[in-house]
Amino acid sequence: MQRLRSRRSRSREESRRPGWQWHGPGWFPLVGAGAGFILILGLVSLAGRSVDAKVDESLGSAHEEWLQAEVREDLERSPQWRRETLKPGDTSLAALQRLGLDAADAHALIRASKNVFDLRHVLAGHMFERLDSEIVYHIDDTRRLRLHRDANGAWQAGIVERKLLGRRHIVAATIEDSLFAAAAKAGLDERTTMNLVDIFAWDIDFARDIRRGDRFRVLYEEQFDEQGHAIGSTILAAEFVNQGHSYRAVRYQHADGRVHYYTPEGRSMR
Repeated sequence: MQRLRSRRSRSREESRRPGWQWHGPGWFPLVGAGAGFILILGLVSLAGRSVDAKVDESLGSAHEEWLQAEVREDLERSPQWRRETLKPGDTSLAALQRLGLDAADAHALIRASKNVFDLRHVLAGHMFERLDSEIVYHIDDTRRLRLHRDANGAWQAGIVERKLLGRRHIVAATIEDSLFAAAAKAGLDERTTMNLVDIFAWDIDFARDIRRGDRFRVLYEEQFDEQGHAIGSTILAAEFVNQGHSYRAVRYQHADGRVHYYTPEGRSMR
């Protein structure tokens, strides 16, 4: 907690210090990000203190209605896959046998995939799918291991990158009882709320400093797979007003892939 308070005091002193210079990424990307932050969050006006949470509901219809047309058509004509979800202590061999492969065939498949993805390291909760002579293992949210037989009957393995669809939301809420209650009512899931806390954790002591009437605004993007199942979410910009003091953050991805959050003026949130 002392670290949070000292960081907050230091940041306020630095913001008043004449001639202060920032040494992060180039100015032009962040100037654009800052302008975008002001424009985006300006679209949402916070309701009065009597309102616990307000959600922007003008961003589209249910998932199946906004999926791309070609994706919907593929789903409608897709054949029936057999599925097996791995249980705690389960093995790929056991799951493949439950899908109808005999032990020898399952062992051959596991050997064939070893140089692409080692099926000895599968995880509980992940899924195998089978359609005739095609087997798919869900590695993570964005990658699938696909195995199929070639003309000689041998198993061939490859990684397929899943196509993700994004949908952006803007939500605003005023805290009446607790941050998590207000966030849930605004439509944020617990993981996104924890990300919001993490972004501002160096400037706000969320254990002691949160007050009734504090408020926040968040622009975030949800990612969905081809079936419209939610995969995760990313906060793009956010503002948190704590005891009358406004803190703002913008997501910025560097050329090397690293992601950090900065104030609209270019100061790192860490």
